[in-house]
Amino acid sequence: MFTRAAHGLLLVGTTLLVAGLGTANLVLVGLSALPLVTALVGLAETPPHVRDVEIEAPSEARAGDLVDVSVHLETDGRGLVALSLPLPDPFSVPEDPNLALLAASEDAHTVSVKVRTAKRGRHELGPAQVAPVPQVGLRSKPAQPVGEAATIDVHPALIPLRRLQRMRGTAAEVGADEDAARIGLKTTDFREIREYRFGDPPKAVNWKATARLGPAADRPLVNEYEVEGRQAVWFLLDAGRHMAVGTSVENGFEAAVGAASGLAMAYLDRGYRVGLHAYNTDAGDPVYPDVGDKQFHKLQRRLSRLAPGDTDEGPLQAVVDSQAWLVQHKPMVVFLTRTDVASDELEEAIRRINAMAGEDPQPVVVIEPLAHHLVDGDEATHQAARLLDHEIQPRHDRLRRLGAHVIGWNPREDPLERLLFQDVVPRG
Repeated sequence: MFTRAAHGLLLVGTTLLVAGLGTANLVLVGLSALPLVTALVGLAETPPHVRDVEIEAPSEARAGDLVDVSVHLETDGRGLVALSLPLPDPFSVPEDPNLALLAASEDAHTVSVKVRTAKRGRHELGPAQVAPVPQVGLRSKPAQPVGEAATIDVHPALIPLRRLQRMRGTAAEVGADEDAARIGLKTTDFREIREYRFGDPPKAVNWKATARLGPAADRPLVNEYEVEGRQAVWFLLDAGRHMAVGTSVENGFEAAVGAASGLAMAYLDRGYRVGLHAYNTDAGDPVYPDVGDKQFHKLQRRLSRLAPGDTDEGPLQAVVDSQAWLVQHKPMVVFLTRTDVASDELEEAIRRINAMAGEDPQPVVVIEPLAHHLVDGDEATHQAARLLDHEIQPRHDRLRRLGAHVIGWNPREDPLERLLFQDVVPRG
């Protein structure tokens, strides 16, 4: 493609040549040689050719990390090549410019930059855009994508919970140490005979004890045996669009995902089984509880690709969907949600959990990221956020009367571990 300069040189040279020949003026003919020769030299220039481009980047990172990204080029010919690397929004290159000007040769080149991974999810870096830079400037070629993009899975930023990892204590309402249920394989140690609950296996029915009750038996009786294993935590994460109040990077939904990720890591480090069910979105099957590093990576993959949705499952339906596991193992249940959305349904969900637990305590935690504190603005905006804090207190009080431990959490100011353990009673 010719540039405007090339068209100008050809026009000037041709005009002088025609005028000189028409008037037999050798001076004009001689003057026409300079622009015409310059144009011909520039148009005859052979730009360098980029054979291949490879982007090298880590396959995984965390939101907010600064990762090293390298771009390897193989070129033919001589000249300059402009290189740029398209980044997903809102990734950024804080120190190095996202552009390199390379002197092409019969060799390979490598350009390295540091990229800030600002948002969780699966993202593509590239493909790289390359364009030859003409030395004379009379021909131009638009940048073209060369090679393949690099995929990077950005996991949620971990909210540090140092106190949870090193504390030896019992939380009066919230700590998983209070969860008396132990999960795992059934042992032969008899625990009790109780009424049948939804999710009990048929082989657990005690037909003799049921028959002794006669017509008074509303439902069969089952044998309850002790189970082996560690204690359990079950996260119910609200992934509705109403959670995404704030910016595209910093909002209530991202805060909830980060809290779930940090808490899951802390409890898994202590040997607990941890599971996750995201509701109000099409997230697929729950991540069923398990232990160890493999389970942590499974949870991270689910959380990193989780997006706000529009389904109307709600907290009560999430509890119903999890009922078999909740009845069997009685874990600590952690809701991450907004209490002003479907508040009546959330109260009913907690009542349902309490009913499942029977006489055994089943801790319930409700963590509400106060997303209105994540909206940037002037002093009036901050005053409005503080007023909203007062408005949510009656809803929190109703949930507390149902036995739940409720946390109104400002992600910008409040360390999550301080709120979680404000009621901790140390062991003697």
